[in-house]
Amino acid sequence: SEYRYCNEFLFKADAPFDEEECLQFLASMGDCELLVGAYPDYKIHVHSNTPNLVLEHMLQLGQIYEVFIHNMDMESRERTAKIHEDQDAAPAEPAKPLGFVAVAAGSGEAEILESLGVDVVVSGGQTMNPSTADLLDAVSKVNAEAVIILPDNGNIRMAAEAAATACTDKQVAVVPTKTVPQAFSALFAVLPDSSLEDAVEAMTEALEDVRDGEVTSAVRDSQASDGSPIHAGDVMGIIGGSIDVVGSDVKQVTLECINRMQEDEEGDSLTILAGADLSDEDFEDILAAIEEAQPDLEIDSHRGEQPLYPVIFSIE
Repeated sequence: SEYRYCNEFLFKADAPFDEEECLQFLASMGDCELLVGAYPDYKIHVHSNTPNLVLEHMLQLGQIYEVFIHNMDMESRERTAKIHEDQDAAPAEPAKPLGFVAVAAGSGEAEILESLGVDVVVSGGQTMNPSTADLLDAVSKVNAEAVIILPDNGNIRMAAEAAATACTDKQVAVVPTKTVPQAFSALFAVLPDSSLEDAVEAMTEALEDVRDGEVTSAVRDSQASDGSPIHAGDVMGIIGGSIDVVGSDVKQVTLECINRMQEDEEGDSLTILAGADLSDEDFEDILAAIEEAQPDLEIDSHRGEQPLYPVIFSIE
């Protein structure tokens, strides 16, 4: 980028505003401009030489918080210096054609991703999103001519795309995975010696056959997709990003989510990951209930050890 600073921040609008006009302003400040979200909460990204003007403009429309400004020139020089330092310390191995960076919140998730060929796993997830700089650092550690980033969360996609744009020493692409189980399926779709373009196409197509679900607890009162109330502490079943099941028991909510998904479209296989707060005994109890309710569904279960989500799963 010809611009020095990578600006990322969250924005809460005081009142509805012209989003297209705001994007045009961001474009006038630099490049790689992004405005994602819905009133009143947005996430903003732009490369600019005048981050102060970007912030001043947005302050006229609302409040800004969690501001991250990265000096990409300095980061690039530091990465280059570190690469040269590492090269001087040990004989360089030839770069492989294609490498992978993925994001995971749990130690079990990371181990599975590494077993499927991921070179660097970045720690992160729903409540601890890695920055563009974190992802750039991970990409720099991969000894490959081209790298694919798997964000494994919709909130991390923007940082991943910014990292892909900012990287200058190798080709970088993003396959927009929203969950770790989606990343599993995407990695299985890559053929040996695939080019970057072919791998991205195959992995993206693989995502079309994956339906994902998550089970977690509500931290505040809200509403389910059908308008029914959700109270803090309720167990929520999230199907494809939509809160469709609400209950008081992880097992019951998980089973109802899977049953609904099978009723909508019958799948052949289920990948399911146990979270850090779910005991082995409770996990086995959930698996037994699924086997009884869905005897034709092939189950691939693992300890994901992800926080906050006792169960994450996908159906293909």
